Amino acid sequence: MILLPLLLRAEHGVPSLGKKDACLLFLQAFAGNFLFSILLLYGLKLTSAAESGIILGTVPVVIGLISFLLLRESLTWNKGIALFIATVGVGAVVLSNLLLKEPMVWSHWVGIGSVLLAIVLMTQKASGSR
Repeated sequence: MILLPLLLRAEHGVPSLGKKDACLLFLQAFAGNFLFSILLLYGLKLTSAAESGIILGTVPVVIGLISFLLLRESLTWNKGIALFIATVGVGAVVLSNLLLKEPMVWSHWVGIGSVLLAIVLMTQKASGSR
């Protein structure tokens, strides 16, 4: 709501939006807000908050990989090392939880899958990919 007056002022009115752009905007808003919330809440219902937090901790890694693979963004040494460290850190926590606890039931895996799908939708919104 704060940016809308700035947009109207900068564009000297409501900017025209083509049919294709309007459709893409709707799909991004639908996937980025509505589906993300539904899938995240569904996933949290089926898995523990700690596991979901670990998965959500991978959001920067997923955004970095999508930016590199799909958007052709350059991958510097610093970015690569950061992605590697984040991946190893999350992997270590997940593996230690899997090895130290009893095996997860199917509902945990469905919950984790839902949260991961929510992350993918969120990264599409954040990266602006079409």
